Amino acid sequence: QARRGNRRARSAEARSVPGTEGDYVVTDVKILLSNSRSRTAPCDPEAEQETHWTHMTAVPAAWPLETVLDAWLHTACLRYNYNHAYYQNSLDLLEQHLTELWEPKAKPNLVAELLQRGPQQLAEKLLQRGRAELPRCSVQYFTSEGLVRWNGGWNISDWSWLEAASQRLAQRLMAVEDSAAEEAKKRRRVEEDISAAHELQKAKEEAARLAGCLQEAESEVRASKDEVAQHKERCGQLEARVLALEAGAAETVVQLRASETEREQLAERLASAEASASDKVVELQQAHDEITTLEQRVAAAEAAAAESQDELSKVQSEKRACEERCQQLESRLAKDPAGGNTELKTLLIENAKYEERCEQLTQQLAKAETKLDQMQTLWEEKGKCQVEAATYQERCRLLEQLTEAKEHALHMSSRLFAYPTFARHGPASGVEASRSPESNASDSLGYILVEDASSVLSRSSWFSVQPHCFMLDAIFKTRSYGVDFFLMGRDLKKGSRVVAGDDEAILEVAKNPEISKATDIVRLQAGAAILQVTQDHLVQVPDLKSLEEGVADVTEVKAGVGIAKYVAAGTLKEGDFVMLDSGEPVALTSVESWCTDCADFEVLKIVFEPDLPVACFACPPCILSKGHPNFRTRRGGMCGHQTCTRPLTAAPSPSQPVCGRIL
Repeated sequence: QARRGNRRARSAEARSVPGTEGDYVVTDVKILLSNSRSRTAPCDPEAEQETHWTHMTAVPAAWPLETVLDAWLHTACLRYNYNHAYYQNSLDLLEQHLTELWEPKAKPNLVAELLQRGPQQLAEKLLQRGRAELPRCSVQYFTSEGLVRWNGGWNISDWSWLEAASQRLAQRLMAVEDSAAEEAKKRRRVEEDISAAHELQKAKEEAARLAGCLQEAESEVRASKDEVAQHKERCGQLEARVLALEAGAAETVVQLRASETEREQLAERLASAEASASDKVVELQQAHDEITTLEQRVAAAEAAAAESQDELSKVQSEKRACEERCQQLESRLAKDPAGGNTELKTLLIENAKYEERCEQLTQQLAKAETKLDQMQTLWEEKGKCQVEAATYQERCRLLEQLTEAKEHALHMSSRLFAYPTFARHGPASGVEASRSPESNASDSLGYILVEDASSVLSRSSWFSVQPHCFMLDAIFKTRSYGVDFFLMGRDLKKGSRVVAGDDEAILEVAKNPEISKATDIVRLQAGAAILQVTQDHLVQVPDLKSLEEGVADVTEVKAGVGIAKYVAAGTLKEGDFVMLDSGEPVALTSVESWCTDCADFEVLKIVFEPDLPVACFACPPCILSKGHPNFRTRRGGMCGHQTCTRPLTAAPSPSQPVCGRIL
């Protein structure tokens, strides 16, 4: 794995540095090469790992002087051409190793030849070697046995940097040579002095040995004293630590007992909340059953009213025909009184029958009107039941959220029991800067819950009903006889019906919407959900004051009081969490605000009865498209051979041909 990592690093470095493409070889190591960019012969698994120049910590001792000179040339090329400071360490190590290898004894033929000339000739020789080595290959990595060479060298036009570096290295090597000669002279003098003082040294050896023994004894005594002092200090620290651990254990036991008591209280409150939730669910089911019964009664009443209306219309038409006939008979009787007596009697009998029939129909109509009144009453009761059902559903949802929060708190308390030493209590992390002072509970949770109706084109959001906060292009969902359709806010009138946020309750517009001006508009976007309202528009959020107070407040849910709470849309910022209708918290990806000096934005003031959240969204942008074309089948020449046999006074049928016309 290390070798594979080095190969990847080498490939990346070869791509970033020009002139390093192609095959590579290792100096002084026999490796098979190919003409392609990759090796054809696998590497020896026992070979040393390849190291980059920037990772050099020491020059391998097995390198000969020629290998060190070549390594110096390639490192100097990388240092001065690319001006990379991280090659300076490798360059300094190589120069230091050259000075150490540059000894007057045991020099190879190359060094002996260079020493016969001065520093200028030595610099020229180094420059010639660099001009021959650098264009031939490039070196980025090395091993303990030699250099890893890549075919394809450097394309260098200016060699001034190499001349300066060669002169500097030549002067340094010649200085080493001079210093080595002086050190040889000094060494001979020192050897003479040593031979002269050999006898004196033998005499002093015994005294030095005795002094060393005395010094060792004194050092052992001092070390024993220091060890005793350290043991005493360690014992004091351990005693203090034991006392602190005992005090901490006592505090932990107290905290554990308090946590157990709190857990028991929370469990009791959770059980009571679950019982209350089950009761509310039963009440909600009963309300649903009542609504179903009322709907059946309303349907029967509507059918009876329709039948009565049809029968009434028939009787009214018969009455009108009878009145017309009576008028005709009166006119004839006025003209011929003697001849119309028999017919008049017949008409009077029929008139009596019709009057009796009208009285019966009038009674039936009165009964139908009574049924209609009852049906209207049933509709009102149905609306009330739907509002109550929506309220119960909201309470059940809040109870479920509270139950989940309590279960999470119990889980956290169980973790506290398992690890009491590391338990810490502090303020919850959140986004307090983006909240109003009234939203303490939502700040403690770390996010804001916004009821969002993603089911309506994935662009709607729940929000409370407040004056001057709806845009003109806001679209509301309405329902009539089980069919859903949508209307813009500007099209709503007094008495219009709008579907509430729970998609069941029906809200009624209390009065005609009023258009006003606004200067501040904010556009909130959380994923695909988008809401554009005024900055003072309130967004509904849950207000879980605490786990203890939540159970007591769950049965007293009102608009803006208790569990239901609202946060101004202008206080939100990007990154704040909002809760969609799916129950998933999503961070705001975009918050845009518009503020003008003059009132440029038109908003609607809409009042709903009852005051419940509604689903509202803006009209999304659309893509224009066309439907499938309708190609008509044309049959020519079929009507020209037919003759007209129908009378001229008869109207032609749309499906039958007419003489002289082709359909």
